[in-house]
Amino acid sequence: MSTHDDRVTRQFSKGAQRYLGSKVHSEGGGLDWLSGIVELHKFKKVLDLGTGAGHAAYRVAPHVASVTALDPSLDMLSVVDRESRFRGIANIETRVGDSNAIPFEDRSFCCIVSRFSAHHWRDLQGSLKECFRVLKPGGRFLLVDTAAPREALLDTWFQAFEILHDTTHVRNHSLTEWERSLGCAGFDVISYRNEKIVLPVQMWLQTSATTEDRSVMIRKLFDLAPDEVREYYLENGGNDLVIDIVMIEGVLYPKQDELIIHREGQWG
Repeated sequence: MSTHDDRVTRQFSKGAQRYLGSKVHSEGGGLDWLSGIVELHKFKKVLDLGTGAGHAAYRVAPHVASVTALDPSLDMLSVVDRESRFRGIANIETRVGDSNAIPFEDRSFCCIVSRFSAHHWRDLQGSLKECFRVLKPGGRFLLVDTAAPREALLDTWFQAFEILHDTTHVRNHSLTEWERSLGCAGFDVISYRNEKIVLPVQMWLQTSATTEDRSVMIRKLFDLAPDEVREYYLENGGNDLVIDIVMIEGVLYPKQDELIIHREGQWG
């Protein structure tokens, strides 16, 4: 019986090159935001958690001493190695691993960036505790991810679409859920932004190698969607999907033990 981690590795190994060329991943979608914060703080060591094809790593690398690109897929990391050489970026190193057990010592990094990865994490709270562990005091956790709306109907419909198009999907979280989870892990959220991005549906299904039977179910999901769902998500006759993304900046303040007690008391 395959595990969730096995499915994630298979899914992103078989499509590694497609994710490198995907406009959704390589353009916009929080890249300017990430690089701007990293450049401002002049971090030395950065971890790109769930690097995928490496787009976040490429953008922040010019502003830091080193970037470690972490991913469970060797095929993805091979793409990152080749692309880094092609772009002449010498300060990116790759490492196999995932958010469940980050393979580094405590306080190893000044900053963690994670872009379009967290909705695949099977244990969100455990992963955030791992981020807390490997960050230095005063370090930043910078997240970019697809987000769930607060309205239950819109949330439910989008989660259904996500798991049909990609069986490694776990959950898109709302901003409120992120604030709660980060607080429980010991982080303070000091800034956030919301954006909408437009996904051409056919291109998105091709990038994720969605099977034909699942593509048929997705089209049925679109056809049967309530009016308020169609108004929120669908454009261009259902050929484009408009989704929310969230960008969150969390900070690990030096008095770590006090923060953990404070946050667990607030949210427990």
